[in-house]
Amino acid sequence: MSKLSLLGDQPARIDSDRLHFQRYLSALETAVLNRDGHAPFVTGIFGPWGSGKSTLLGMLEHRLTELNRNTVNGQSNWVTIKFSPWLYSQEESLLVPLLALLAQKESVFKPLIKKMTETSMRFLKRTSATLDFDKLGMPLKISLNNLAQGTDGQHKFFQEEIAAAIKTITGKKRLVFLIDDLDRCHDPAQIVHLLEQIKLFLHLDGCLFFIAADRQQVVDAIDKTFPGSGAAYLEKFVQLAFDLPPHHSEDLVRMLPSTDAETLRAYRPLCEVLGNNPRKLKLIWNEAVLRMAILKEELHTHPQARQHTPDLNLLLHWLLIRNRGELAKNPYRYLEFEQSKKTATQEEQQELRKEFSRMLQLADDTGQWYSEEDQRLAVFLWNRLDQVGFHHPAILTLYTRASGTDTFYSRNLLENACFVGGDEAQFNDRDFFMADLSGGYFPGAVFNRCDFTGADFRHSILNRAQFADCDLSGVCFDEATLDSVTWENCTGLNELDTEPVLYEQIIDSAAATYLKTTTRNPDIGLTLVKAYKTILDKHKESRSLTEAIESRLNGKALQLRAEIYLRQT
Repeated sequence: MSKLSLLGDQPARIDSDRLHFQRYLSALETAVLNRDGHAPFVTGIFGPWGSGKSTLLGMLEHRLTELNRNTVNGQSNWVTIKFSPWLYSQEESLLVPLLALLAQKESVFKPLIKKMTETSMRFLKRTSATLDFDKLGMPLKISLNNLAQGTDGQHKFFQEEIAAAIKTITGKKRLVFLIDDLDRCHDPAQIVHLLEQIKLFLHLDGCLFFIAADRQQVVDAIDKTFPGSGAAYLEKFVQLAFDLPPHHSEDLVRMLPSTDAETLRAYRPLCEVLGNNPRKLKLIWNEAVLRMAILKEELHTHPQARQHTPDLNLLLHWLLIRNRGELAKNPYRYLEFEQSKKTATQEEQQELRKEFSRMLQLADDTGQWYSEEDQRLAVFLWNRLDQVGFHHPAILTLYTRASGTDTFYSRNLLENACFVGGDEAQFNDRDFFMADLSGGYFPGAVFNRCDFTGADFRHSILNRAQFADCDLSGVCFDEATLDSVTWENCTGLNELDTEPVLYEQIIDSAAATYLKTTTRNPDIGLTLVKAYKTILDKHKESRSLTEAIESRLNGKALQLRAEIYLRQT
């Protein structure tokens, strides 16, 4: 895989039209900019968050600049005002900063704003500050919020003055207002106020408006002021509604700064899961760039996965689901479904699929999807569950760590499960590699096929706990309580990092369990014999070895070896 680089969140450059917006720009130029007549006209550019509305608006602004540059007489024919209402959301009236931006382009508005300010001081009861007329600085602080609700005299005064100033401009030029991110205003009432003020004061001959927003967000905001009227209100306000068509995954993939075939193959199906949304694609791309770098570093600190090659498909899968549903508390549940799908019949797979969607909180108990996006994600993950999998706790741990997920079961989580009891105290195929479980209360816990390599159980209470097919290499049980613990078919017992007396108790219990089983793994028997030798060495290290201890341990080892030999013959 080639080196990955990050993507910025700025609108796409004009000269890199990978989403083919030029076709939309040309259509808007023909239909709107070149339309006959000078009547006011409002065009709505609608699309969900991150779909490219700002990019198209930026291309339109660039085209208007080109048209001005290419005029025969050298005079501009278009006055372009780019306005983002949410930047001025602290203002009581969004019309004021909009007119101030216009005054920066056309000086005829500068004395008008001064006159409006002086008038407002007489007509309005209060002002929050005064305006710096020389600089026309932002943000402006002036209480003109009652413009749309003022007296008829006020309305007439402001309407006439603004109309006269605009007529002075539009006698030779056209005014184009590019209003972006209207739906991002914090207060829904501001959205309604701005639309009303535009209709009241700026809906004049020679004025064109392009408003980019999420249609549903604007409708919802209007509904809060005029319940149930949002959609109808917007239809009356906008003369041309242009909903951005959905993008193709092939086009979106071209946005990515990579020519690596493997990378592009991984992202094509992902685009569709993300609803072919450019911004969502940028977000997951940038995080994948960072997490892949962390993943490669994690390989050096994770002995069980050192032979693993970082897989972008696995990383992307985990970034999509890491905090969903039950996985937020138990990442390893994903492995259970990987294993179950391999062996499930066609009938069983139907129920398993429903359970899989419920676990990830993509569907409810009846199988109904919570959203279209959830449905796409469920289908994507289910179809690849047995094709692109982690297959082992150590590999999953590698990806969860790299993605910032807390993969270790904390002592509190284990304790809570043990206090509750029942099935919740059972842990299958878990990774407790180097886990700090010291001082914990885990009576009756059942651990099947868990990796405890290097784990710390010092001072823990493990009465009646069961360890089966677990890796215990390097585990420390110093001063732990281990009454009635069973150790069945566990590996690494000859490599415990535990005080000699307790070590002997553990191996005695493991040997007794081993001899009771009808089918025995000869490798485990050899491990137990070696464990007595390890205990001898630990006594020597602590200088606690006596002839009695050496004789006892040698005797246990010889007896175990003899019984294993007899049962095998």
